[in-house]
Amino acid sequence: VAHDLLPLYRKERIKTHGDDRPIPTFTVGMENSPDVMAARAMVDALGGEKHVEHNLRTFTPDEVFDLIPKIVFHMETYEAELIRSAIPNWLLAERAAQDVKMVLTGEGADELFAGYLYFKDAETPNQVQNELKRIYSMLGNINLHRTDRMTMAHGLEARVPFLDTEFTRLAMSVDPQLKMVNADAVRTNSRGREKTYMREIFEGPNSDGNSIPRPVLWRAKAMQCEGVGEDWVSILQRRIASLVSDAEMDEAHITYPINTPHTKEELYYRKIYDEHFHGMEHVVKLWEGGGRAMGAAWKSDMYTREGLKNTNLLSHSLQQQRGLHTNTNTTTKNSSSSTTTHENNYYHTNSHHTHPHKRTFSTMSSSTLQDEPPLPIQAHTEARDMAVQNGGFNQFESWLTAGCDDRSLILESGTNKYHIQPQPVHPQHVFRGSCTGNPPTQRGYDAAQSLYESTFLPILNDEAQLDSKLRDIFETQRQRIAKCLDLPEGCEVILCPSGSDAEYIPVAIASALTQSSSPPKHIVNGVTQLKEIGAGSAPASFGEYFSTHAPFVGKLDESNTTGRLAGMDHVSGEAFDARQRSGNVVDAVSEIESFQSKAFQNNQYPILHGVFGGKTGLRDTTMPSSIDQGDTSLAIVDACQGRFTKDELHSWLNDNHSIVLFTASKFYQAPPFCAAVILPPSIAQKVQTAQAPNIDSPCGARRASNMFTLQGLGGFITDKELPSCMNHWKDLQNPSANNVGLALRWEAGLAGMEALQQAVPHDTSRETKVTEWANSVTD
Repeated sequence: VAHDLLPLYRKERIKTHGDDRPIPTFTVGMENSPDVMAARAMVDALGGEKHVEHNLRTFTPDEVFDLIPKIVFHMETYEAELIRSAIPNWLLAERAAQDVKMVLTGEGADELFAGYLYFKDAETPNQVQNELKRIYSMLGNINLHRTDRMTMAHGLEARVPFLDTEFTRLAMSVDPQLKMVNADAVRTNSRGREKTYMREIFEGPNSDGNSIPRPVLWRAKAMQCEGVGEDWVSILQRRIASLVSDAEMDEAHITYPINTPHTKEELYYRKIYDEHFHGMEHVVKLWEGGGRAMGAAWKSDMYTREGLKNTNLLSHSLQQQRGLHTNTNTTTKNSSSSTTTHENNYYHTNSHHTHPHKRTFSTMSSSTLQDEPPLPIQAHTEARDMAVQNGGFNQFESWLTAGCDDRSLILESGTNKYHIQPQPVHPQHVFRGSCTGNPPTQRGYDAAQSLYESTFLPILNDEAQLDSKLRDIFETQRQRIAKCLDLPEGCEVILCPSGSDAEYIPVAIASALTQSSSPPKHIVNGVTQLKEIGAGSAPASFGEYFSTHAPFVGKLDESNTTGRLAGMDHVSGEAFDARQRSGNVVDAVSEIESFQSKAFQNNQYPILHGVFGGKTGLRDTTMPSSIDQGDTSLAIVDACQGRFTKDELHSWLNDNHSIVLFTASKFYQAPPFCAAVILPPSIAQKVQTAQAPNIDSPCGARRASNMFTLQGLGGFITDKELPSCMNHWKDLQNPSANNVGLALRWEAGLAGMEALQQAVPHDTSRETKVTEWANSVTD
């Protein structure tokens, strides 16, 4: 639309107002998403900023998840496919309303010209025509319903030029044979694919001589919830699944006999709808079969109730290459182009179509990193390359961002998603502290840089030396942590990339402690203070991925539709909100006690969480205990905020036999992120004598035969991060992986811990100093 209207707009502006100001456009999406990169290419093709004022609203999953209740309220529906698209639509309308009062949108084009991917399976023109009539008749309940509600919620008017009545009549009179879709063309992004008849209308130059770039003109149709990010829907669904219990799902047909939810995502939306519109469920119009494609006269495997099955179809050559590629023999690079062959994941890119920040992550040979040799694990490359190119950071600073997940990646803003850089804050600048992550202190930065330059830099090209040295460094760091925290004798420390990753360790330990039971017990994990702990804590506790990336894998393979780590199929759980809707605190102890009783009734093995300081400082009133020192249940104290006394820590370890999760990247201001799992002596001893949860036994093999592969725990930790009580686990880990970034971040964190320990070694004096500081800030 912009392609053809821009010349007319410019002509009218000059005639009426005597100027040629740019036309405002608005795009929403995650970084490097199909829609965002296509929109950027369109801006360039239409003359750049001189003629197009492009307003881009990027978002992250964490940022928008809490918007869902508000969106369900405004949408007045629980239709899952519709709500998925409404979330980015809300952000887009919110941004556009800041600048304009009316916008043009492309609604209706797919309903007039067979624009959806499932049309490739239509068998006859008559089927196509009838299907177009069916989905056109649903516009008022679906697409236009969403557009109207989301724009008017922000006082914005949306107009739909494709649905002009005369144009609609003309489009529907076109011979449906011309709208038939060729399945081969869908696979090759070429003429004959869905909506070809309409694409050809806009092919070629406009009256200004500008043409739509071919990758944009012939890219796959993406529903808005898909175009904003290929993995957005799967991330959304994994988050929601952690909030809905299996028991709730089992009783959904009783709770909601009308339009019964079939998935946890549908049930989650339905519960929110019921809070606002109880008794009105019968007025909501749903797609037959749970999605647009399921009501067609033909069968298609393109979509399920959860959305598009193969989101790789949506990627195009204007995007940065997705995934990891370690076979350099299939990659050819020169100054003008990069061609990589790999089915579905890699695309040919020409320099004149490339965004300024576009780069290839398939090898270490990027010019920005040419001073350092390649490592056997390529997952570090993406984080470091982004740090250098997006933020202009040096090689050491790029390593501070490596070996974690998407939260540490440096975005085009020059910061990570929490607005943090891998550098200390300038002494004359003010940075608001965060309960999630912080920039390093100057002390921590200097300590990590010293370790990097003196130890790592000389041996980065020697895998054997690097492996040996990193093993020694992690062992020393474990000892220093134990000394700073004055850990009781017999405690053991496991180092982890983040507090969320740390949640996988208790699951693995529970697997080891229970694998001799016959039959093997199902492990259930009870998590408290949802929404006031890390967003990844609950999914990780249930054995699921919580990020788009893993430390030793890089970007995850999107074909993993389950979102679950290998070897953790025997784990599930339930998460409890920190607060009621009124804001009152939920009785977490009561919830956990009830959860434990239910687990015992079902002959399950419970892992019980207590949170000692959430994001608002909220503490569960009582920390749980491991019953029979871990034989019957396992207790976890989430103390990741680091705000506890040594006496409290020792009580959890000695009296409660609880595993403690701790980080140095919050209170002690290490770069994001670094964590530790502290095992009490009793649990460490049991782990040492129990078989590893990967043994070739009827129980172990059934439940965790691949737990330590890259698709499981091996994607997050190596043998070097494990203590001596887990020596028999180490042979199961990937020996070639080295997390240099984690060692550097822990070095920075320990600098802060040791400085505080030296200045105020006792709990009482430390608490006094912290109180004095807090009072001075308040005053």
